[in-house]
Amino acid sequence: MRLWPRSLWARLLCTLGLAIVGLVVLDAAVRAADAEAAPRRRAALFAAPALPPPVRLAAVQGPLLLGSSRARVPADAAPVIQVFADGGYALRRPSPVPSGPAAARTAAAILLPTRDFAALDSRARATFVEILGALVVERPVPPGRFVTIDLQVAQADLGSVLAWVR
Repeated sequence: MRLWPRSLWARLLCTLGLAIVGLVVLDAAVRAADAEAAPRRRAALFAAPALPPPVRLAAVQGPLLLGSSRARVPADAAPVIQVFADGGYALRRPSPVPSGPAAARTAAAILLPTRDFAALDSRARATFVEILGALVVERPVPPGRFVTIDLQVAQADLGSVLAWVR
């Protein structure tokens, strides 16, 4: 008895049959692996941090107040932007309506989710940098424009974050 047939047609049919069986086995293995990994992929997709939303604010010429509590913000500060720990933000008080082409001379307040600047999450820092890019015209952003209300910030930490503003 021979393991492999002599005829060309019989060899082709045997090769075709082995190829079909191999494809069916591979297809079943890939489908099983995909079914097992699908919940993890779906969870990883929805757990990925979102990019911070685009920031569209009018530039200000006055000081930038940094704090964590809305109660400590002066009444004449506008705009007041609150940054959340997940990287989102909310406009708590809008900018005053400009009376001319120059930037507003009022103070702007940025409220951060923590009282310690060094403890900011990377998503909150990214949103903070985007807000600064919209509020401040001059580059590099001068650290002297910042006034802390109730926030602990080291000048080295603030300088390293300001270097990211484009």
